Amino acid sequence: MYKYKIIPCSFQFIILFFFIFIISAYPANAARPSYTIRIMPLGDSITYGYSDGSLGNAFWAGYRQKLYLDLVKLGYKVNFVGSMASGQSVLPKFDYDHEGHGGWRDDQIADNIYNFLTQNPAGIVLLHIGTNFINPDPSDVERILNEIDRYNLDVIVILARIINRTDSSANIAKTTLFNDNVENMALNRIAKGDKILIVDQEGALNYKFDLAPDGFHPNKIGYTKMADVWLDALLSLYEDNIGTFRKGRWYLDSNGNDRWDMNIDTTIPFGSFGFATDIPITGDWNGDGIANIGVFRKGAWYLDFNGNGKWDRGVDKAVPVGSFGFPTDIPITGDWNGDGKTNIGVFRKGAWYLDFNGNGKWDRGVDKAVPVGSFGFPTDIPITGDWNGDGKTNIGVFRKGAWYLDFNGNGKWDKKVDTTISAGSFGLPTDIPITGDWNGDGKTNIGVFRKGAWYLDFNGNNNWDKGDIAIPAGSFGAPDDIPIVGLWKKKPF
Repeated sequence: MYKYKIIPCSFQFIILFFFIFIISAYPANAARPSYTIRIMPLGDSITYGYSDGSLGNAFWAGYRQKLYLDLVKLGYKVNFVGSMASGQSVLPKFDYDHEGHGGWRDDQIADNIYNFLTQNPAGIVLLHIGTNFINPDPSDVERILNEIDRYNLDVIVILARIINRTDSSANIAKTTLFNDNVENMALNRIAKGDKILIVDQEGALNYKFDLAPDGFHPNKIGYTKMADVWLDALLSLYEDNIGTFRKGRWYLDSNGNDRWDMNIDTTIPFGSFGFATDIPITGDWNGDGIANIGVFRKGAWYLDFNGNGKWDRGVDKAVPVGSFGFPTDIPITGDWNGDGKTNIGVFRKGAWYLDFNGNGKWDRGVDKAVPVGSFGFPTDIPITGDWNGDGKTNIGVFRKGAWYLDFNGNGKWDKKVDTTISAGSFGLPTDIPITGDWNGDGKTNIGVFRKGAWYLDFNGNNNWDKGDIAIPAGSFGAPDDIPIVGLWKKKPF
């Protein structure tokens, strides 16, 4: 039913490893978009911001200041949008725009959100609403979601279970019931394909310490925790996802939940783009921030440039045998020059040849060659990734369970600068190495595919620990599948 058997030391096994790395080479560079992300913070005074009353609204930044600064620090270009502004006197400065309307109910937001978006378009909405005149009925929140869909079905809503309060036990219970009802409503919409991500702001706060004296609004600690919840959700939109190549068919985890969903995830049938004997590759060939597929076939490259999952002559890109690679080469891909597009390359008996200018042919003096022994040997398994977050793909090797990463990108091993991960720390000699930006921070982390199971170093500390991700065999992939990695989903603008 599935693809290759893993036979240690066979050439086919090594090929398997290599194209895996190829796929990993793409994601970390493409995960952080080069365009500006338009985000609308939407809600009531909890979104607007709050202080004890001694300071004017120019000091009311809420969660928005920390969230904005954290995103910028990670390298994202962000534009908060909305007709309101508050927090202009807070330092460090940030983007003050939002749609946080003090005292508003969810029905009032529903009546106005379409016009808000028309006047200030957004690709992502951070929705925290329902505190005022709390009512367990989720219908007005559903109406907000309907209005957002009416504006644009591609807008992603990060929908909060709203923070609770301390004014009365009845209202505390009402708030939790409201959150439960909103979550159930949203889950039904998600199952039908609506672009909603639910986050738990209610569970993020300690209500003894994290609320202001009024019992409704967060204090500085509470707002810090809210910002962190929003940040984790936003970064998840830019995480790389998994997939498999099986006898010429592609299976892509489009919604990123690490399991196969028949009506949501992507299947590309046999022959549409690739055959069983092809080596799969992925990359952002056109610079749109999304991973597309491709194959390496007996030294030739076939790249799905327009991303429709089928070969279109005259549109998609073919690189003939000998132009950049030969049948016995191991294909690799990466953004070698930092331009936001994935280029090709090969690993040949321990040497690296990288198409630096992206024209699909070897140009001596322009393209990059790393000689045998400078960074790798013929028996190594090549891997690539943006190890340091600078937007460029660097090289590395997997050797008998150990990882060697060219952290500074100079193409040679520098013992005191480059990264060594010892065998057993994250991976065994028989594992298949994979790499990707698992947490959306713009840096490539390591992982392994082991007998159909995935183990991903989510926190990037190069050790297996509690915060990392394990995806069991059968959830997305089987032992004989070929693992692939990429950001398959369309990212919000």
